[in-house]
Amino acid sequence: MNVAFISAENPTPWQKALRRYLPEADLFVWGHDAIDKDAIDYALVWKPEPGLLASFANLKGIFNLGAGVDALLQDQTLPRQIPLVRLVDPLLSSGMVEYAVHWVLHFHRDMHVYARQQRVQDWTQHANATTKNRRVGILGLGELGQNVAHALLLLGFENIAGWSRTAKNLPGVQCFT
Repeated sequence: MNVAFISAENPTPWQKALRRYLPEADLFVWGHDAIDKDAIDYALVWKPEPGLLASFANLKGIFNLGAGVDALLQDQTLPRQIPLVRLVDPLLSSGMVEYAVHWVLHFHRDMHVYARQQRVQDWTQHANATTKNRRVGILGLGELGQNVAHALLLLGFENIAGWSRTAKNLPGVQCFT
């Protein structure tokens, strides 16, 4: 089995994992190794150049290394008959939840205002808003969006709305489709 790694990310963790769990697989790094495109069975990708994946004649599967596949789906030449797999890594999910919650809290607690004041040595304190009354919108209620909503509910946010392409029923979240 031949696998092409097409990403600007560090391939080393993938090389180690494939060696351990799929020792029969050979991993070729795009832009580093000589690659016979016709011999590649699977591609591990993150935002490959449009048109590149169509040039692999015998590709059996494409594994997207991030949560979003939008960039891949915008490629008009993407082979539609080849299965596209979105890898969901628990660390990616928890990291994205932390990132989203950070920014909700950043604006909820007016950190941008305090940062601006700090630059001019203005130490005016502002009234704190309550999580109960703060409105939060989440665009996309897939796995990541649902996890963000759950984390915000645990922090006491009670006015959460989310949008999804498919109908969702999430306790504590007003869902729109």
